[in-house]
Amino acid sequence: MPPKLTAGTGIDALSHAIEAYLSTWSNPILDSIALTAISLIFKYLRKDYRDGGNSEARYYMSMAATAAGIPLCSAGVLVGHSIAQAFAPLKKIHHGLSCGIVLPYIVEFYIPSSKHKIVKIADAIGIDVSNVDLDKASHVVVKEIFRLLSDLEIPLSLRELGITRDQLHYIAKTALKNWPRPNSPRPLNYENVLGLVEKIWYGKQF
Repeated sequence: MPPKLTAGTGIDALSHAIEAYLSTWSNPILDSIALTAISLIFKYLRKDYRDGGNSEARYYMSMAATAAGIPLCSAGVLVGHSIAQAFAPLKKIHHGLSCGIVLPYIVEFYIPSSKHKIVKIADAIGIDVSNVDLDKASHVVVKEIFRLLSDLEIPLSLRELGITRDQLHYIAKTALKNWPRPNSPRPLNYENVLGLVEKIWYGKQF
């Protein structure tokens, strides 16, 4: 696959693993598989993107994508996919790319409810957060996801895609109506989903 498709499909696998891992329908077995997929993606996706002929990176990314599909099919995904599926058709954005753009914002959104799980992602990707509290450790994970997106040359905001501010209400309403995500560890409502969409539209520096 060419680099852009490698990035899009790879980051889609990461969104499957992370969202399913944070789902209230997950369990310790699925968590273990999800964390394995996350670890492999952080280790190999950059290599795969930079060198499509790297057979080791290709192999382990295929394993990661397969592993991420197991918790995806059992625990489901969260509001990140809801938002991505609402805005992607507006600009004909690749599904993986749309999920990747929203991913760090989604993890940040779930820190209040799920920091005890998010910190385990840091360990999976080889980041030592043993000397910081759970909140700060969780934000380290968010920062590392932003860094990965940047290295893959994936946009970090909806504005970069040409989405207008006037379209944000439509995106929030469509996301909630079509994909309400009862497995979300935080209750979803129009106000907090719109606030999340607005954050993704403005973008954030890491």
